Amino acid sequence: MSGIKFAPDDIKFASLRVLYEAGVWTRNQTLDSEVPVEQLNSLWEALHPVPELLHQWREDAEAELHLYWASYDERWEEPKLEATFRAALAAFRSGERC
Repeated sequence: MSGIKFAPDDIKFASLRVLYEAGVWTRNQTLDSEVPVEQLNSLWEALHPVPELLHQWREDAEAELHLYWASYDERWEEPKLEATFRAALAAFRSGERC
């Protein structure tokens, strides 16, 4: 597996937290017929690159994550992907675990 570079632990931790919270939010929204299908599509459009980026990390990968998440956050009220990432990153770096 030469040549594969994984994301740093703090980025992995925070990104996985984003995926977890978005997954729970999506599951809960399936019980509410009011959530627009377009929003669910936008959310998962912003999230689907995460596993691949974490698995094949490169210098600009974190900026790419933020671009995907910001494009979602600018359009929809919840879940807030950037805020979730920042909170999880801070928790990891301070030794806490969410």
